[in-house]
Amino acid sequence: HLYWNDEELADDDQVINVVTINGPVTRDGGACSYGTKDWRDQILYADTIPQVVGHLFVVNSPGGESACRNDYDIMMEDWRAHKKPAVMFVDGMACSSLINLGCRCDRMVVRNPKDDIGCIGSMAAFWATPDGAKDMDGSRYIEIVGDSAPEKNDWYRNAAEGDYEKLQALINKDTNEFHQTVRDNRPLVEDWMLTGNVFEAQELMPSLVDEIGTLDRAIECIFELADGRLTPAREAKKDEAPKTNDEPKEEPKVEPDPQKEPEPDPNKQPAPEGPEDEPEIGNTANKKGEDEMSKLNEQQKAAISTRKGTTKIVNNGHVKEVQETMFGPVEKEIAKPQHNNNMKEEEKKAQQTAQTAEAPKTEPAKSEDEPKKKDPNEDPGTEPNEEPKGEDPNEEP
Repeated sequence: HLYWNDEELADDDQVINVVTINGPVTRDGGACSYGTKDWRDQILYADTIPQVVGHLFVVNSPGGESACRNDYDIMMEDWRAHKKPAVMFVDGMACSSLINLGCRCDRMVVRNPKDDIGCIGSMAAFWATPDGAKDMDGSRYIEIVGDSAPEKNDWYRNAAEGDYEKLQALINKDTNEFHQTVRDNRPLVEDWMLTGNVFEAQELMPSLVDEIGTLDRAIECIFELADGRLTPAREAKKDEAPKTNDEPKEEPKVEPDPQKEPEPDPNKQPAPEGPEDEPEIGNTANKKGEDEMSKLNEQQKAAISTRKGTTKIVNNGHVKEVQETMFGPVEKEIAKPQHNNNMKEEEKKAQQTAQTAEAPKTEPAKSEDEPKKKDPNEDPGTEPNEEPKGEDPNEEP
């Protein structure tokens, strides 16, 4: 029921006044629903009960009558005068007229980040019968107004004749008032949110939607607002919006000192003589491979020894080491395949040819009369017929 008797509440009780809103909203309600008049009277009564901490609107509605905003004005003024916070909990959708109510609440909690929020604006839709129109049975529709009241229902009569100028002006006026109400109570709202479109709840944080949470969280918000732990949404400031923290900060630019000469790089090779637009070898990072490595001297190769890592590749017995350098990967063979009796004859021949080409050149045979140098590691007792000789102090080992 909507109301409580004094006998039902103890002095230390804490009560949340819950208003459930489902389906389209009207002022007078229907056979199975309350209207904004009933909500208004319930809020005014609950504000007089000391045990009532605040109000909770549980909503799933596409909107309703534009005239309901008059009841919202009365409710809002009363709960703020009694310092009883109001929270809207959305589980499904809250559009059009319900945003007119929700923006006035101190906080809006939405159950699902993809719930529908928005449709902020006014519209009119109706069937119109022009004066003099005839029905199928021959009956005729007739309108007559008093001579001293020519503008009575003229927006309707003009629209029935195809002239929407006056009706459009009424809708524009109502929409502008709606938008101003949202801006007054939600300082973080932006113009793109007021075009009449419907958005996902997560797209409207923190301007219209304050947080994604459960019904229990919405109840907690009422107690936190009542004791000052939470600030009402209408008191938010644009410079405190969380989205500004995500904007990249520009780093201060350091201007070079024209009087200070840059320090020379010891690893930098001097530019070769030639045209001015010829790039230096150290700057040709876009050229890769061993060709560029071969152009560098040993000092430069050591300077670019910092690399990402080395990788070994094994292919048919060949072991290659791949080094990641500033010019790209450079391969270096570190081991070759050994002889294999099971290899095909063609592979053997190719391997023998390669080994022959790489074999070291042998020195010509020396004459027997040429004296042999003494091996310092040779045992002097191995030559019994050779007379021992004294060591030459000038002879290098």
